[in-house]
Amino acid sequence: MGAASLILRANASEEIGAGHVMRLIALAQGARREGCLSHFVLGGDPGFCAAKVADAGFAASPSYEAIGSTADLEHLKSVAQANAAAAVVVDGYDFDTSYIGALAETWRTVVVDDLAEGHMPAHIVVNPNYGAEGLLYDVAKGTRVLAGSDYALLRSEFVDTPRPQFSTAPLRLILTFGGSDPVNATTRVVRSLGTVQTTAEIRIIVGAGFRAREELSAAIASSAHTMEVLCDPADMAECLSWGNLAITAAGGTLWELSYLRLAVAAFSIVSNQDETARSLAERSMIFGGQRLCDLSDVEVSSVLEKFLNDADTRSAYAARYHKLIDGRGAQRVMAEILPT
Repeated sequence: MGAASLILRANASEEIGAGHVMRLIALAQGARREGCLSHFVLGGDPGFCAAKVADAGFAASPSYEAIGSTADLEHLKSVAQANAAAAVVVDGYDFDTSYIGALAETWRTVVVDDLAEGHMPAHIVVNPNYGAEGLLYDVAKGTRVLAGSDYALLRSEFVDTPRPQFSTAPLRLILTFGGSDPVNATTRVVRSLGTVQTTAEIRIIVGAGFRAREELSAAIASSAHTMEVLCDPADMAECLSWGNLAITAAGGTLWELSYLRLAVAAFSIVSNQDETARSLAERSMIFGGQRLCDLSDVEVSSVLEKFLNDADTRSAYAARYHKLIDGRGAQRVMAEILPT
């Protein structure tokens, strides 16, 4: 008998971002460690993410159909059939109950979710966000709900590297807002940092989908701080490990930073990040936690001022935050998808 096959369906674009695809890469890497093959089906405008999938060593094919449509579903079913899939994994907000139910009639079906909205007729639902254990999912009897940061999906570049010790000096600040940063939070935070006194070295990381490079360059040029910019680095774990502080969005990068033991200030930049950001801030694990667009420039600067200059509070927050992630989330999920 040949190796089991996993089909992974997600979308990416400048507006959607890269997060759905990147966490499925982590799951596919976990599957590979279990001897399972993976094939991605990518929709939207996933050019830069398709390159990431290929670089990780996985096959991928595009879906040109309208996302979540009947034609899209039929295309995904044909790929699953052709690859003799043992399971199909779907990650995104445009796949409704009928779409998921149709897959579940034939294949073991997994939904990776953040929102807990609507009925999910899947065999397994994975919500890897902090505090997701408290969400009430509408699922069938027998559906496994894997909720909480124990199921955070980290890519191999992180989990195959020994965890560093938390350091407090010299101050090295990472600024990153994901693969596309659709609201250009990077430039806004660079401008806010201009009003903050800090001795930190600053490294900005932008993804291949980031489109506001001229605006960012202008903000950096007018800043009193010296800043290095890296675009779409090949090894994100290595780049993040350079720092001991980070300012970021409240997406999947949060779990990478927890694993690498950085202190973090985070803002929600899209609605599906709101609950995670709020929960972590309320429990004194991260600074910030607000929706960035709801804050004035003065309020953003105030958060960053405290984050960068209150070392005792920062260390206390980081000590709690670093306990969240152990790097075995993909292993736990795969044990449920393909139980021995």
